[in-house]
Formats: sequence, structure tokens, C-alpha cells
Amino acid sequence: NNMIVAYTHAGMVESAREIFESAPQRSVVTWNTMIQAYARNGHMDCCLWLLDRMPEHDAISWNTVMSVLQDLDHAIDFFHRIPHRDHISWNVLMNAFAQSGREDRAGLVFERMPELSVLSWNIAIQGYALKGHLEEAKTLFDRMPEEDVVAGNAMIGAYAQHGHLGRAIAVFDRMEQRNVITSTSMMVAFLHGGELDRARWFFDSMAEKSVVTWNAMIHAYAQAGDMDHASKLFREMPTRDVLSCNAMLTGYGLCCDAKSALQIFERMPQRGTSWNAMIASCASNGHWIEALELFLAMQLDGRNPEAVTFVNVLNCCS
Repeated sequence: NNMIVAYTHAGMVESAREIFESAPQRSVVTWNTMIQAYARNGHMDCCLWLLDRMPEHDAISWNTVMSVLQDLDHAIDFFHRIPHRDHISWNVLMNAFAQSGREDRAGLVFERMPELSVLSWNIAIQGYALKGHLEEAKTLFDRMPEEDVVAGNAMIGAYAQHGHLGRAIAVFDRMEQRNVITSTSMMVAFLHGGELDRARWFFDSMAEKSVVTWNAMIHAYAQAGDMDHASKLFREMPTRDVLSCNAMLTGYGLCCDAKSALQIFERMPQRGTSWNAMIASCASNGHWIEALELFLAMQLDGRNPEAVTFVNVLNCCS
């Protein structure tokens, strides 16, 4: 079982399958481990095939397979096939409705559940919050028998996204447990509310910052055209990713500084979507030859141009 898990985490599903097939005896745990390996890698058909082959099943077997079913009707039918449903079975069904945009049905499942876990509350609250149903999300949040950091984070994020800074602050203040996601969500709420200075004060007061935290602050300065503060944070950032660099490229493009953008771009070990940002920066600042050269280099690097890439290149040609 441990070998199957190890190969799965390494992305070697076929090697995990070879270990499974060579096992002289297979317990329910062994079968479940192999099903989970396929589920983790999105191989739905293989999960169903293994489930049909299993001599006996338990709740984990059924729940794992149901969690990878992409068709809502299929998931509903599968739920009714489960002989002994537990709270995870109900959570998976509720999540299937929520992911399909059927928050009303997800809410009905929530109210009918024989047993509510913290995960049940979180799925329901996040489902409403992500779709902008703030009052329904708040009603459930207030009903929670014991507040949870995941639910609180979902509420802050939803309020931030819809411009309710005061409500986001109220949720933050009442939360007894917080993590880096909580603080980052609150900082983003200040940014969405146009409170850049308060967001920076909050950023500086954070004991722990993630890459997402740094990126959000850099992006805010870049969008405001304040590349002095953006570049200072970019230099201080302990670990950067492609989004950090893209924020800088976009900011320099807005400030008509294609030279500085190119310096960032040339130092990037992995460029990915940064090609588009760099081409746009050159094109919008009159560096048409450089934009066309980047367009050719992008294709030589094996990247397929997107619609926005062609728009920028056509602008250069015109």
C-alpha cells in the first residue's frame, strides 16, 4: 500500500498499478489505495472499472469514486447506489451540486443531511459565497455551532470580491482563529475597497506572508502605476513565481517602461504566460520590432500564441 501511495505522489500511476497487480493478496485498503491513485490523477473510467472488480466495498470505495464523477446526474445516481452512506457521501453529493452551480439543491442536501460535520458547513458556505449569494452564506455562517477558519476565510473573500469592506472587517474581527489566508483575504479586501495605504499597513503588520500575499500587494502597486513601491517589494520578496513577474511586466507596460520590463523577462527561468505580458508591454509602448521578435521567439520556445497575442502583433504590423 505504501509503495502504491509513493508511486502515485510521484505521478507514476502505471508503476503503482504494477505493484497493485503483483500483490499476492489485496485487502479492501489495497483496492481503495489504487482507486484513490486513479482518482487523484483524474482517471474516472479506471476508478469505475476497479470498483466493479472489487470483491467487497466500504464507504471509502464508494465515496472516492463518486468524488471524481464529472456528470451531475451520474453522481446523483451513484449516490443512490451506495448501500451505506456516511457524512462524507452526503458532503460529496452537496459539493457536486455546488460545483455545478446548483446552490439551491446543495442547500437542500445540506438541510437533509443526517449528520453535519465542519466540512459540511464549509462546503455549503463556500458554495454560496463563491456564487455571490452573500446573505445565504452569512445565514449559515452565523448558524455554525463552532466557527471555523475556512468558513471565515470564505466570507471575507466573498465580501472583498463584492466590495463590502465593512462586513469583511467585521468577520475578521470576530474570528478567533486566523491563518495566512485570513490575513491575505483581509488585505485584498482593503485593496478592493481602494484602501491601498491601509492594505500596505496591514501587509507590513502580517507575521506570515505567502507568495499570494506578496503578489497581491505588488499587483496593486503596479496597477496604480507606483513602480517604485512595486519594484521594492519585488526585490524583497523571498520567493517569486510567474505571477510576481507578470505583475511587474504589466506595471512597467502601463508606465511605458519596456526596457525595465524586458530586464525582468530575460531573468525569468520559466516564462509561460509572461510572453503575452511582455509582447503587450512592447507593443503598447511603440517597441514594435521587439514585440515581433518576441512573437517569433515565443513560438520557437514551443508556446502557442493566444488570441490576445495576435491582437498585439497585428497592432504592431498596422
